[in-house]
Amino acid sequence: MTYYFLNEDKTFTPCDLTQWGAQLKDHKARRVVFKKVEGFDVSTVWIGMDMEPWIEGSIKLFETMVFSPDGNSEYQDRYTTYEQAIEGHKYAVEWVKTQALL
Repeated sequence: MTYYFLNEDKTFTPCDLTQWGAQLKDHKARRVVFKKVEGFDVSTVWIGMDMEPWIEGSIKLFETMVFSPDGNSEYQDRYTTYEQAIEGHKYAVEWVKTQALL
């Protein structure tokens, strides 16, 4: 397993388990963006390890999830870059507005 450190410029570099763990202790550093939409929580976070290692050629280090008001997971997507994570979060917010609330 390869671990990654999120740099201040939002790029990432490989790191060891100790550096990865230390970074994740700070929940503020882990959170990319969070929004509440009609009772749904839309959360995008930095994970810092490849969540889809079986897919060759793509490292997925960020994750967006949508949780319904009762806490159930309703939506999930993963991304390689910070910029993709921001765009994915926007998409998830729109998904809640157009799909989850139907």
